[in-house]
Amino acid sequence: MAKLILLATGLILPHVFEDIVKPHDLKIVVYERDLASCIAGTTCDALIVEWDRLSNKALTDICSYRLSGGSLPILVVSTRSGFAAHEAALNAGANEYMKLPFDSESIKFRITLMLHRKEYKLDTLVCGELKVDMDSRAAWVFGEKLPLGTNEFEILELFLSHPHNLFSAEKIQELLPEQNERSTFGIRRSIAKIKHRLDQIGSSVSILTVYGKGYRLSRNAPTVAALVGRSNIRK
Repeated sequence: MAKLILLATGLILPHVFEDIVKPHDLKIVVYERDLASCIAGTTCDALIVEWDRLSNKALTDICSYRLSGGSLPILVVSTRSGFAAHEAALNAGANEYMKLPFDSESIKFRITLMLHRKEYKLDTLVCGELKVDMDSRAAWVFGEKLPLGTNEFEILELFLSHPHNLFSAEKIQELLPEQNERSTFGIRRSIAKIKHRLDQIGSSVSILTVYGKGYRLSRNAPTVAALVGRSNIRK
């Protein structure tokens, strides 16, 4: 069980959020002062910060907190929609962003993902020769950068964070951030692009289609053609 602090401005009903994050322990702090003052003297594993429409105080505070060396995982929740809001939150130093309203399973997943990274200090997710850097939000195979759009990166991150899980397109649709392409057609198209790019570069890692059920991460030996091709490139 983790200790969470919610810096509340009134966007979320506190008792509703307490039920959503169970079994984690939630402390609610009225977000009136700066972030550092609000959490001074408290111990927690992650912060949930409400970002209202009236000001950018939350993002300014998060940026100041990061510049002062603050390292707690931060989830920003807001009614602001679109890629610009998500990008602004991440650029300020947030680890995750979710738009209100959200379903309970999605917020639980995002909190679990943050805590998982904190526990294992996962700045980089690795599977075979595939490496995904969470800070730069980029992926490499054999040291070569993999061209990925925002949607594709989020999906790849999901699979590498849960390498043994089977996800249907509908489940991925629920778990993706609000501003992403969330139609099941768009998700299937993004998965096909990821598979194509991984195969093209000769990776042993791919996403396996389990017909009628969904998708999961898979890993095989690199193809002979890929290894020979890479050997020739080095020469």
